[in-house]
Amino acid sequence: MREKNSGRTMRWLCLGVSTLPVFYLSIFVYRFASPLPVHDQWDVVPFIVSLKEGRTSLSLLGQFHNEHLMVIPSLFFAVLACLFTWDNRLECWVTFGFTVVIFSILCRVAVKAAAKGERIAHVALIPVSLFLFGTNQWQNWLWGFQLAWPIPVLALIASIASLSLSSRLAVRLTIILLATVVAVLSMGNGLLVPLILFVILLGHYLAHRNGKTFLELALAAALVVVSLALLISHRPHSGMYNFNFRGVLRGVCLVLANPFLDLSLSAPNHLAGSLVLTISISVVLASFFVWLVLRGCKNAGFDSTLYSIGFALASWAVLSSVMIASARGGLGLEGLAQSRYISYAVLLPVGLTLMSAALLLRPPTTLRSDYICWAWIYISIALAAWSLYSEPARLRWGRALHDVYEPIFSLLKIAPVFPVDAELSRVITRADRTELIKEVSQHRLIRGMIPPIRRIPARMLVVNDEVGNIDKVTNQLQGGMDIEGWAALPWKHEVPDASFVGTLNDDGSVDLLAPILIHKNRPDIQALGGPSESGWQLHLPGVSSQRNIVLVAYEWTTNKFYRKPIPIQTAPHNL
Repeated sequence: MREKNSGRTMRWLCLGVSTLPVFYLSIFVYRFASPLPVHDQWDVVPFIVSLKEGRTSLSLLGQFHNEHLMVIPSLFFAVLACLFTWDNRLECWVTFGFTVVIFSILCRVAVKAAAKGERIAHVALIPVSLFLFGTNQWQNWLWGFQLAWPIPVLALIASIASLSLSSRLAVRLTIILLATVVAVLSMGNGLLVPLILFVILLGHYLAHRNGKTFLELALAAALVVVSLALLISHRPHSGMYNFNFRGVLRGVCLVLANPFLDLSLSAPNHLAGSLVLTISISVVLASFFVWLVLRGCKNAGFDSTLYSIGFALASWAVLSSVMIASARGGLGLEGLAQSRYISYAVLLPVGLTLMSAALLLRPPTTLRSDYICWAWIYISIALAAWSLYSEPARLRWGRALHDVYEPIFSLLKIAPVFPVDAELSRVITRADRTELIKEVSQHRLIRGMIPPIRRIPARMLVVNDEVGNIDKVTNQLQGGMDIEGWAALPWKHEVPDASFVGTLNDDGSVDLLAPILIHKNRPDIQALGGPSESGWQLHLPGVSSQRNIVLVAYEWTTNKFYRKPIPIQTAPHNL
């Protein structure tokens, strides 16, 4: 009884340890994810706008993004933006949620496979969790556009788990078809789903010669052909495509070894110097994969759901790395060392670990095979832990990235009226960014972004003496003026979404002169219950001193501008 209780405690301990990387990553995403959409995310704006206006454009939905037909991810982006707001952080949390679902399926399959009390499957979940939720994939966790990558993986393992639960031919054919459709309409490498399912079904067919399995094989083969034809039909003309067999092999080795070496932030000369090490690691991983496949064929490993899922993930990693190295070879080694590609490569050690655990749970096995599988599982734990050595650097990088994006997001919120193209071009590379920003603003897709109007009509203005104050106006000898004050929304105990200095017109409207971008602490306002960073300062160059200026605060929720009731005349005798 004591031994039984000890085994149960060990299994629960392993499950508890395997959840720690999940909680750690959630803190990482919470602290460092920014609301700012960047780069390729802006390509989805036209489709989001069409959905927001109730005229959903199927042509925009069906457009290729490089080699990806991102129908399902685009639907996620658009629906999230319309139901809530267009916030990069929300998309990051969806990516995190998909990965948690993937890990949950793996946990369920592993625990079910170890129903007789073996602890090896529970121990294997520790490196699986460390690899899946590693922060070395920081681009996947902090860039919402990467929401697409876990969808085909989820479709693949969910289909394998579902096929193990049903023996009805119609249900199994439907599962294969749905998994393929979801994968192909999410990522360019979605065609690997029917290909991998074909190999797994072929293993079943060779072992049992079942006529129903032959029909499933035929369907999977047909789906591979259709998916490949769809991909080839729209091969983008890009400088990234520069196929070279030697370069592809080097790229594959770099991608597969990156989860262990974390070369994403390395200099190009360091990448070239690490080539021997990356090749060595990749050869060892590939050799062990081949050995596990041969052992699985000998021991009917494909009859095990755990083994099949492990094989699928390892195959996905290898084949995806080949596709990435082929498609991105023109970008050089630094283009392949990006952290977002680690999400594909980590599935190789994850798959090898699951395959090893599955073989240990399927006697008879030789003593040498047992030792090799046990050794790999513990080595994988050590390798996953070794990858944590650069965690402090990744934390600094995440903090620095957040600190860079935060001021740019402040500029984006006022960009419909006061565009700062030099800064925004860093995160919105499209030539039509001005038009995109105005469309996003008009449809109120980004929280805090002001409407694209410089003269605020009186109907959008609310006179409120508590929104702040202009404390000091100082004229400069070279022209212009320095203005200081504070701004707050006292009913929310927050600073406004945006603040401005404007001139009050006779009809009650206000012409915005300049946005307030420099904020500072005001302990006196905080002592009265206001926000700490309510203070501000502003320099207006070349502005006439004979103006009635007024403080204007914008609240996105009500879409109202709040102004002080009495303007300040900037004549010298009032200073």
